[in-house]
Amino acid sequence: MNKPFLKKIIAAVLLLILWEAAAVVIHNPFLIAGPVETVYAVFRLINEGVLLPSVFNSTVRILLGFMLGSVIGIAAAAFSDKSEWAYSFIDVIMRILRTIPVAAFIILLLMWYGNSFISTVISALVTAPIVYLNILKGLESRDSKIIEMADIYGIRGIRRFRFITLALIKPYLLSSLEISFGMSFKSGVAAEVIGQPLKTVGNGMYRGKIYLATDEVLAWTLVIILTAFMLEWIIFRSRLKGIYDRMIRPGRVNTSVVCQSMEKTGEHIKAADVGKAFGDHNVFKGVSFEVSAGDKLVILGASGSGKTTLLNMIAGLDKDYTGEIDIPGIKGMMFQENRLLEDMSPAENVMIADPQLTEEEAVNALRYLLPEDALHKPVKELSGGEKRRVAAVRAMEHKADIYLLDEPFTGLDVKACEDMVKYIDRKHGMAAVIITAHDEEDLPETWQQELKMFRL
Repeated sequence: MNKPFLKKIIAAVLLLILWEAAAVVIHNPFLIAGPVETVYAVFRLINEGVLLPSVFNSTVRILLGFMLGSVIGIAAAAFSDKSEWAYSFIDVIMRILRTIPVAAFIILLLMWYGNSFISTVISALVTAPIVYLNILKGLESRDSKIIEMADIYGIRGIRRFRFITLALIKPYLLSSLEISFGMSFKSGVAAEVIGQPLKTVGNGMYRGKIYLATDEVLAWTLVIILTAFMLEWIIFRSRLKGIYDRMIRPGRVNTSVVCQSMEKTGEHIKAADVGKAFGDHNVFKGVSFEVSAGDKLVILGASGSGKTTLLNMIAGLDKDYTGEIDIPGIKGMMFQENRLLEDMSPAENVMIADPQLTEEEAVNALRYLLPEDALHKPVKELSGGEKRRVAAVRAMEHKADIYLLDEPFTGLDVKACEDMVKYIDRKHGMAAVIITAHDEEDLPETWQQELKMFRL
């Protein structure tokens, strides 16, 4: 038995002891019944054929409202994220729904509609704003750099939705669903108590109140609490999280990526008189170079000289520059900030970049640079140097015509640098490689004689 579960058991036992103590001290069954009397009342209501049908009816209706409210909240957040006009309209409605008392909704619904399925409607109205605000917060937290990474690796459409958007909003969505699940049960039963639909938990609680049967009121309360706890455990602790994780887990896709060597096509990477400025400040100007198939070009420069900016321009991420850049073919890129999906494993990050890879192939590629104990951990548990190596493998396993590596040796020790050089030499084939570094001394000695270099 794990410790968190044991602590919950102990807490539940302590609550039962306090409940029994309060019943003994007050010694008035009209005010409070003890746990034993409440359990007896549960069995009595079951024998009378009242409790189980009522619990079933209430649970189904509340769950229906919870699911409906979740769908409405998710859809509203998606529309609000896409359109300023939609956001202006939807956000006002959702904030009104959040602030209006539940009792006011119940009374209005009874006046307009009656008590049929009132718990469904109230549960949906309570759930929708909670889910909406959390999902919207998750969507607003999107990192533009992760989106750029997805653009470079051609992660679009349903794959972007699964691996980027769903992975991003996962904590927000699951948290909002857990919070609203309990709230939907609480508000749904409250609606039944006021609206009095027959054969429901709320109706049973109200009848217990009329006859001053405190044990029955507590029996109905106990049963609906246990029902909600059980369903919450089934949905959120065992099922939903597993389903969600499978949805955002990459797998092999039968697609074809056509990469033609520049040697075969006769094309070259060309930059002519390229310049970049921020306002009145010139970062660099007059940059020209040409790279052929299989070449390695190093862009040297101090921090702030524009190395990463130039690499982003070559990648097509930054189009605000003067001069001309002609970069044919598909690109693989190792970013300065890694830009990994932290909750995924190293292999899953590699598979996202190349959907044709199986997990076994991705793991085998990573083994060249990563220790065995790091292969199956979430990326967020890896060291800085290990993350750097995952980023390198993701770039080099992507079938590309040109590889752009932004300071690939940063944070690596001598042995790791040597392994990185061997790996890049083995993988790039006839694709061109453009690398950035602070100085020539930052490059491995084995490369210093064979590289083309220029300094910003």
